[in-house]
Amino acid sequence: MTDMQLAIETRRAVDALAAVNVRGYDVPDAVTQAHACERQLEALALEPTKIGAISTDPAKLKASLTKMAADARAQMDLQTAIEKARDVLAGRTLAATRAAVPGWLNALQTDFAHAWKDFRGVWLSAPSELNGFSTDEQAAEHAQLLRSIAQLDQILSIRVVLGNLLHEPDADSRNVLLAAALPTVPARTDSVEAQWTPLGQLIDSWQGGHVLLTTGTRPAATGVEKWGALASTDGLTIGLADVTGLEQRTHVRDAWSTAISAVRHLGGMPASPDHLWRELIG
Repeated sequence: MTDMQLAIETRRAVDALAAVNVRGYDVPDAVTQAHACERQLEALALEPTKIGAISTDPAKLKASLTKMAADARAQMDLQTAIEKARDVLAGRTLAATRAAVPGWLNALQTDFAHAWKDFRGVWLSAPSELNGFSTDEQAAEHAQLLRSIAQLDQILSIRVVLGNLLHEPDADSRNVLLAAALPTVPARTDSVEAQWTPLGQLIDSWQGGHVLLTTGTRPAATGVEKWGALASTDGLTIGLADVTGLEQRTHVRDAWSTAISAVRHLGGMPASPDHLWRELIG
């Protein structure tokens, strides 16, 4: 691993730890100690060199120079040791942090389920604009809408950070598969395009969204549009993807793409599952 690659990987581990700390999740001692060692190592690398002064006493000049030489050698030895230790400590930090990801993802999935339940409870009835309500009940629903959207956005962004640490190629906040699984491709060819239309529109709407999603000062209406698209699309299994879940969901999406391309290319085929998979998908 090059120095640049090591720096990138270490940064991802640091970002992952910072992200889960925002949620208040438990951090294993091995992760805490590994990151603390790395911080201490960098602090040592930046410490100013401490070399004694030259004595003004002729009788002590040799002794002071000897001490200066010893200090300089010790400093050089320390820097050499720091460089050798950097790769070792970085490897420990990455291994410990990655090992903790499954547990953090479990906690994220639970929080996502709660936030999704809160959102579903108000997204159709709550006013999405500040001037869109006039009663205390509507104000409370608007506040719940904002909280649930902020939670969903934050959880999704942390899921992306953890995915980057694990080198998931599709870990992107614009990838709807992080938040929902598509249904399997129907066996009948005459059902493929009709079922794919809303799913494809959903995927496109997320891919066209801004990477920052709806957090911060973005209006609630943006969050309603984004997350409401999930709630209004039939056939989805809503839930945050786990360690292996994103890859599995991607395979299902690819199967849809293959099936819909084949059906459109051939202009319709007999409604036979065997014929569909044997002749079109192979």
